[in-house]
Amino acid sequence: MATVYLAHDLRHDREVAIKVLRPELAATLGPQRFLLEIQIAARLTHPHILPLHDSGESGGFLYYVMPYVDGESLREKITREGELPWAEAVRILREVTDGLAYAHVHGVVHRDIKPENIMLSGRHALITDFGVAKALHEATGRQKLTTVGIALGTPAYMSPEQAAADAHTDHRADIYALGAVGYELLTGQPPFTGSSPQMVLTAHLTEAPKPVTDHRAAVPPALAATIMRCLEKKPADRWQTAGELLAQLELLATPGGGTTPVHTQPVPAAARPRRLWTVGLAALAVIVVAVGLLVRSRDSALPALGRQTRITDAPGLETEPVVSPDGRFIAYTAGPYFQSQVLVRQVSGGPAIDLTAGLPGRHGSPRWAPGGNELLFVTNEGRIRRVSRVSALGPPARPMVELETDDAIASAEWAPDGTRFAYDLGGTIFVVPSPGSAAKPLYVGTDPYAMSWSPDGRLIAFVESDNRTWHGVTGLANTAPSMVLVMPPEGGRVDTIAPRTALNLSPTWGPDSRTLYFISSRDGAKDVYRIRLASSGHPSEPAQRLTTGLNAHTIALSRDGRTLAFSTLTREANVWMLPLHPGATITDDGAVPVTTGAQVIERAQVSPDGRWLVYDSDRRGNSDIYRVRLDQTGAEPEPLTTDSANDYSAAISPDGRELLFHSLRTGNRDLWVMGIDGTNLRRVTHSPIEEYSGTWSPDGRSVAYYADSAARIWLGIVSRDAQGNWGTPELILPNTANPAWSPTGNRLAALHDSSLAVISLPDRTVRPILPVPRSFQQGTRQVVWARDGRIYFRLREPDGRLSLVSLSPEGGAPTTLVRPRDASRASVRADWFTDGRRLYFTISKYEGDVSTIEIR
Repeated sequence: MATVYLAHDLRHDREVAIKVLRPELAATLGPQRFLLEIQIAARLTHPHILPLHDSGESGGFLYYVMPYVDGESLREKITREGELPWAEAVRILREVTDGLAYAHVHGVVHRDIKPENIMLSGRHALITDFGVAKALHEATGRQKLTTVGIALGTPAYMSPEQAAADAHTDHRADIYALGAVGYELLTGQPPFTGSSPQMVLTAHLTEAPKPVTDHRAAVPPALAATIMRCLEKKPADRWQTAGELLAQLELLATPGGGTTPVHTQPVPAAARPRRLWTVGLAALAVIVVAVGLLVRSRDSALPALGRQTRITDAPGLETEPVVSPDGRFIAYTAGPYFQSQVLVRQVSGGPAIDLTAGLPGRHGSPRWAPGGNELLFVTNEGRIRRVSRVSALGPPARPMVELETDDAIASAEWAPDGTRFAYDLGGTIFVVPSPGSAAKPLYVGTDPYAMSWSPDGRLIAFVESDNRTWHGVTGLANTAPSMVLVMPPEGGRVDTIAPRTALNLSPTWGPDSRTLYFISSRDGAKDVYRIRLASSGHPSEPAQRLTTGLNAHTIALSRDGRTLAFSTLTREANVWMLPLHPGATITDDGAVPVTTGAQVIERAQVSPDGRWLVYDSDRRGNSDIYRVRLDQTGAEPEPLTTDSANDYSAAISPDGRELLFHSLRTGNRDLWVMGIDGTNLRRVTHSPIEEYSGTWSPDGRSVAYYADSAARIWLGIVSRDAQGNWGTPELILPNTANPAWSPTGNRLAALHDSSLAVISLPDRTVRPILPVPRSFQQGTRQVVWARDGRIYFRLREPDGRLSLVSLSPEGGAPTTLVRPRDASRASVRADWFTDGRRLYFTISKYEGDVSTIEIR
């Protein structure tokens, strides 16, 4: 298809690979359509996808530019080594599947997965030529391509639908091809071979491949079954998404994971002397299978959604609805976020009862007891954390768990027997076996929350990653990917129901304990999905979408499965400006809006010359980076990024020429740099951990940021050389966040453990200067070390208000500069910026309502 040249990129001082299409192919294609499809593929940014740097046309030649990989192709490795150890094969397949899952979510199908298009660099796999086969297909169609001798796909790895030129070929062709690659990794040969491409294509269409274990008996049955399912002739019989396949491969990669079969193989019975008995057993088996298929078909039918009824319509937040066991009442969380209460009301209407009236703190996560006469809820009050029970008729509440800690409790859940319950705290799910007994840890992870106990008591579903999405102080309505997991309440095997390829939230069980409903953004808006599970908790079929464009925030199903309660959540946040008055404490009464409109802005910053305001905004659906002129009245905001992934937290370099921001383009947060005008985009960090909210050093040579790694927050630093090449990031201090450089660049101010501290560089010694309880640290954001030598930060007060405070780097008493007058306007986000004369900050407005949908 192309000639590949090794070249040197003079502008960026790096080696690259230039692929120049064959002249006869380029002449047939024409540049316009080809470059359009290449542009779509170029937007893919993922650790296991080799990116496209550039593409173009010159002198009739079509070309595209990719990084030079110092490694080898998977084809070279197979040629040299033959069959691979099965654990190594699983590792490679996991990484390729991870890249495919990302691309498929973004609407891009590879169409030519094969060992030649998988590069190995170090221990990692990279998919190359992403989107090229699609570009060729879309540019000319199959007929023109075959006239110049170019095959759409490679016969040994081509799915039956590709071989048949099916116009409806979709992402499942990539899953088939990956299965063929996996087959070769384990057996040393592709599923089908022949003396001509036509013979191989015919075999894909008509023949069943021999089982993997026929070639290599030592391959674990679960792994063999996983590969064979990829190779099913009909796309509907394969793994339906790369995310689903990835979840299975992740299980196989765990110790002992390869020993559990994906499906049960029938064990032949001992031979019987009487033929009649054998025939009778066969007939009975046919009947059982037929009945099972009928039941499965009926179980798999999507439910019909009936009338939708709005339950609440008061201004402000009303979320987390749960339906009483008899279906007559709904409990929910309502009120200003930092003073939220738990209410209950009849579905048919009438006044609401405040179950937490007079109780201090923030209350939420109501859950009905199995008998329907009382509820469980959680309270966060200062450093006090409670799980309490309260009568459905109202107070008083009785604490069941009371702790003093900086970690918050996000949720709690009853067991179906009404005695046990579970709650989350500090990255751990605990189960209390009986009232008054000691809590036992069940699961340790990254922000697990939103537990849902199956009606039969055998499984607990929950969400992992970023509980701020649901309830958090700084990230209510966050969009970071999360996953839904299930496990037995006694511990043991954990099954992935929805992988971390999208935002997945709020699992709730159907009455049969084998159907799980949850919210996912996998197809764009946050809609409700349903998935069927085997008794073990492993998915027995792909998830199916039930709603379109619902934009749900939380859901809960009634005990009889006939009512789905859900909440929606809308948010608006704009930038306001307040002139500062040094030496005086003022209120925010004089603040004026800088931006307006239906959008959410999380962080804003002013350029050193005062001309530009740079900020992130979701005004066009997802979050992008914008800039707007401050010295021109009515200036129109200018988008600087337009990627389909979310970009956040732009920080302007000291010379005003570059922007640093973090993005979810790779599936997790990474740091990126671009010019102040949006050009010359470069990725700074490439690791699978979360890196975000970076700040520039005074000389512009280094960036300090914080990262999530191993369920801890770390201070990280990454620097670049004189040529502008970014080096390897280094995590230098745990339990540290919100760094700010001193004017001289030899120290950092940051939150460390339970204090605001000064960190000396390069010896990394830490000197606390102000105690800041961790319960308030979510309100201490974007610490600024100003040119006047003082450290500025915003500190959240117990009622939720955010006050602007300044402090000497030597310690002492802090000075309050701005204290908001109205606690009801307390912003959930603490992001802010000051140029020493003015304070720029966001004010958020939330609206959440509760509704129900009938399920038939």
